[in-house]
Amino acid sequence: LMTRYPDLEWRMSPYEPAQAPQAATTDYTYRLDLSAGFEAVRRGWTRGHRGAARKARREGVQVALAQSAGEWAEYFDVYGDTLARWGADTRVWYRGALFDIMAARRSPHAKLWLARHDSQVVAGLLCLYSTRVAVAWHDAVLAARFPLRPVHLLFHEAIRGAAEEGLQWFDFN
Repeated sequence: LMTRYPDLEWRMSPYEPAQAPQAATTDYTYRLDLSAGFEAVRRGWTRGHRGAARKARREGVQVALAQSAGEWAEYFDVYGDTLARWGADTRVWYRGALFDIMAARRSPHAKLWLARHDSQVVAGLLCLYSTRVAVAWHDAVLAARFPLRPVHLLFHEAIRGAAEEGLQWFDFN
């Protein structure tokens, strides 16, 4: 990967103690401890976050895992919209081939959560999974669909999924 993507930035997980210490700069992350279960985590959310997820459901937003390469391609289109909104100064962007590889692999370690409204993919959240941790690695949303609050519902469902799988942590990366 480093040969093919020389600008790829590697991060070592603080949750995997078996890894040898790496020379690196100090970084930070936000995480949720899932050990008490999803309902305990959800009760700790602000009223605004819980309300935004409810609003998305009321508006008809539905969340499901991507099952096909075509759905990954739909997500990449949403990502293109996001990049256009961010403008030419975007520091990090990924090529479609990276998403094509992940779609083709169908690995249980990479799951793409999709939010749909009126059958259209309006947002997505790509999470990477280890034996103890789910990491929110990449997300995108159509600007015109912000008022539907699809990202709140995506995170709600991804966190629920990680808790139901028995993972210990959800890392917001």
